[in-house]
Amino acid sequence: MSAAELQQPEPQQILLWERNVPNALGNEEKDKPKTTVWFPDIDKSVGTAIVVCPGGGYGNLAMDHEGKQIAEWFNSFGVTAAVLDYRHRSKGYGHPNPLLDVQRAIRIVRLNAKAWNIDPAQIGVIGFSAGGHLASTAAVHSEDHPKGNADWNYSAPHGAGRVMSRSAAKKTITLTEYEKAMEGVFSTTVNRVTIDEAPFAYKSMQEVIENSKDTMTIVKTIKPLYNFKAGQE
Repeated sequence: MSAAELQQPEPQQILLWERNVPNALGNEEKDKPKTTVWFPDIDKSVGTAIVVCPGGGYGNLAMDHEGKQIAEWFNSFGVTAAVLDYRHRSKGYGHPNPLLDVQRAIRIVRLNAKAWNIDPAQIGVIGFSAGGHLASTAAVHSEDHPKGNADWNYSAPHGAGRVMSRSAAKKTITLTEYEKAMEGVFSTTVNRVTIDEAPFAYKSMQEVIENSKDTMTIVKTIKPLYNFKAGQE
């Protein structure tokens, strides 16, 4: 095989539905969810793919640092990455449309598995912030039989878990309180800039469990050892 044949293929943008988009409110770009597939160098491909769900609080999408850059990182060790441009509130869409979009993206990757040199049993999903909430929802719920509390987007709460806004948290929570709550967790991001992410800004563990009990079975509760927050660069 020549060097030219081993080069990295160009990213490929694919509409999730060519027509008849479920629950579409119109026919504008915002009504057409899509995915951009980023391929690794052919000689590096390990036959695995991942659907990437950028975050943005279901109000926008961080398509660069939680999309394109993540895809390039996966490509660096041979994984094909499909970055999802899903519908959200700023586009006029709520549940179940983001879930429909990620499920469709997974099916599209599986459908193209042979052409993209992917093992159809080696397709995963990852997300960041609200995208992480969406990814976990897709990972644990059947497409045909969704379960759980509709008020919590059929999954554990994300933004719905807040008890105070980001601005209120920065005015109310002290850095000392934040640092004490994070004792035992290694983190380089516990500071005044991220104080709006302090545990006190969210509902208690018990309240989260109570609202999520019909969605999932909690086998074990663990405490994180490392806290990481992505930056813009």
